[in-house]
Amino acid sequence: MLGEGARTFATAEAYFESYRHAIEHITAVQRSKETFDHSLSVKLTALYPKIFPLNEEKAVDELFVVTEPLCELAAEGGLALTIDGEENDRCEIGLKVIERLLKSPKLQGWDGLGIVIQTYAKRSLAMVDWLVELAKTHRTRLNVRIVKGAYWDTEIKLAQINGFKQFPVYTRKENTDLSYLATAQRVLRFPEQLFPQFATHNAHTIASIGVLVGDKSFEFQRLQGMGQLLYDVVDSKFTNPPPCRVYSPVGRNEDLVPYLMRRLLENGANSSFVNRIQDEDYSVDEVTSNPVEKVKESLEHVHPKITAPIDLYRPARVNSLGIDFGARAEREQFRNAVKNYSQSQWNFSTTEERLEVRNPAQSDDTVGWYDTKSVDHITAELAEIRTHRKDWESRTIEDRADRLDNWAEAIREHRAELCALLQREAGKTIEDTVTELREAEDFCRYYAAEARNLLHPRPLPSPTGETNTLCLHPRGTFVCISPWNFPVSIFVGPTAAALVTGNTVAAKPAPQTSLIAVRLVQLAYQEAEIPETALRVFTGGDEIGKALVASPLIDGVGFTGSEFAARSIAKSLANQEGPLKPLIAETGGVNVMIVDSTAQFEHVVDDIIHSAFHSAGQRCSALRLVCVQDDIAEPLLEMLTGAMDVLAVGDPSDWSNDIGPVIDQEAQTLLIDACNRYEILHRNKEKEKLAGHYVYPTLVDVNDLGDFSTEHFGPILGFHRFKRSEMPSLVEKINSAGYGLTFGIHSRLNRTIRYFTENVHVGNMYINRTITGAVVETQPFGGEGLSGTGPKAGGPFYLQRFVVERVISTNETATGGNLALMRL
Repeated sequence: MLGEGARTFATAEAYFESYRHAIEHITAVQRSKETFDHSLSVKLTALYPKIFPLNEEKAVDELFVVTEPLCELAAEGGLALTIDGEENDRCEIGLKVIERLLKSPKLQGWDGLGIVIQTYAKRSLAMVDWLVELAKTHRTRLNVRIVKGAYWDTEIKLAQINGFKQFPVYTRKENTDLSYLATAQRVLRFPEQLFPQFATHNAHTIASIGVLVGDKSFEFQRLQGMGQLLYDVVDSKFTNPPPCRVYSPVGRNEDLVPYLMRRLLENGANSSFVNRIQDEDYSVDEVTSNPVEKVKESLEHVHPKITAPIDLYRPARVNSLGIDFGARAEREQFRNAVKNYSQSQWNFSTTEERLEVRNPAQSDDTVGWYDTKSVDHITAELAEIRTHRKDWESRTIEDRADRLDNWAEAIREHRAELCALLQREAGKTIEDTVTELREAEDFCRYYAAEARNLLHPRPLPSPTGETNTLCLHPRGTFVCISPWNFPVSIFVGPTAAALVTGNTVAAKPAPQTSLIAVRLVQLAYQEAEIPETALRVFTGGDEIGKALVASPLIDGVGFTGSEFAARSIAKSLANQEGPLKPLIAETGGVNVMIVDSTAQFEHVVDDIIHSAFHSAGQRCSALRLVCVQDDIAEPLLEMLTGAMDVLAVGDPSDWSNDIGPVIDQEAQTLLIDACNRYEILHRNKEKEKLAGHYVYPTLVDVNDLGDFSTEHFGPILGFHRFKRSEMPSLVEKINSAGYGLTFGIHSRLNRTIRYFTENVHVGNMYINRTITGAVVETQPFGGEGLSGTGPKAGGPFYLQRFVVERVISTNETATGGNLALMRL
């Protein structure tokens, strides 16, 4: 059945009806034979829109409810039904569904259930062993379709993006080819438990199967419209030709194009047998080469042109490691590690006048306590780190960079604790916590690598008899003020940049998330050996930040927060006597995404949902306004609102929840009031009374962009319709608003993409993807206009703002002559 996976419950129901109708129709013409004449492949993602590892338990329950009646119908009609192969992180959910179906009393005695094994996956042999044991337990035989795999490029990219320890798939084609044969051989050992179905268009693979099978029963499979001539030859070579099942797509024309494009890309690849067999430049030996021999010839198992996730930024630095939530053992080990801190409390207070921090997701959960500094303490501590700034500056560049690397390693080593604290203090989902800690690690390592490259004295072009050298020196003491929405990465990033350039740092976290800041500074002292005289944390409210900025003992400010606060800081610095002090400010914006009539609906909806509502919309880069071409506005709106209903809002300690709370009651009140100022097109229904500060994802109608000129820092998205002829005025309105942080375009027309990229003034522009989640070094982040001063965080020019430049010019002939010239 053609089509993308379901994004809404309504679409899933429609797919279910399509499968049911197909089974009933095929049953009407089905004839009974030893093997099933007809079979149906079922995509689990078509039947339920939330098939993700963190939602495994509920996904398996929901999928069993819909697949069991389909299997019943198939069994009654004498059909086979195969669970199709999809992305690697959904594999174990599929296996769990198979297990549940085999336990069903309604399906006993039916041998028509099947599953696909994609042999590019490193788990393929383990899957065979698991399926054999499952079939033995339930005294049945499973159909096993063996394929090379259909999502290889996606698996490679996702592994690199998510920082997996290794690729879940083979990177060399010959390894996949060999895995196919090894899997086939393993399946053929268990004819009573597994019926093999070999899907291939490769002549060598077919010949190898012919040797391996002996007298065992099996079948070949091919795609409709491909391989007919090849299998005609196969029939002539076998005494008793095996059946060849034709895998045929069924669906609407508009769903057929993406399917055909995928097949063309797969079979048009340089390494594809189907492509090479028709190319006269390849000899028969090359086309039919033995994968066993090719693997033996290769000294490397990994493809040399495919970079492993951890090596993505080498040689300068290693990449941060993520968590592969699709790997059960790794996921559950991490879950247990985080759970160890579910009841912990962090007490960083030494006085009775302490501030209490409560979990925004559960108001009765006290996370910990911390002290707030007094203005007198601020002056004394600033004076101390200013006094010792020469000690820190005099350390070698390598020494300071090494300490940043150590800080990154400490963050990784304490990841479980920091994730638990981040969840409970900031209300973040587990995926958001892992991503943020990775970003903090990357900031440390990237700025360390940049410092090693940038900060050394640089000789300049000079006339004979003279040397000119450019030297970079720290400014002195930097105040780094970080927000509550990224209390790890934006706390660590500017602090690390200031430290590695030789500055001492007064770090001021947001009062809502000060516990994790204090813990990070503890790790900096204890495990990275950054001295207390170089880094101090100043906890408390706005008055603490104002006092730090106003102090004559500081030399610059790095700030992330609201535009209003950035202006106040700029005015404070401008009004001070003495040297001019730099301000590095990153603020927010009303971030816009343009969707034209050529966009692919499912991909657009995925990106809108992620950009606007994940992290409860509490990212400065989050999508605030989506502008949709009127030709597609209504059907896209229908899919978008349906996808919103799929989102689960609740306590992030339940890893299956998609959206957590907003940071506090004040934010909750402001956002609810903001929603009430617009016509609400859709709002997620409150399914139960939640104890924290929750705002449900809300979509509001925006007729005029001028009516939506304020940033609403939460899960509120404006929806605006436009005519294609209005694109110039749309660009003008976006630019005239003055913000310039992130911007997105969804279009398949290059001229449309080019028009917006050339005319919209923003710091980070994203094409046919989400507009959040900038990655250190890969996507340096920062805006322009009202959205920030620059330079971009995580970019090659960031460190330069923390230093001053000095040029030393020396007349080498002052000693009596130019000896170097005279020696020529």
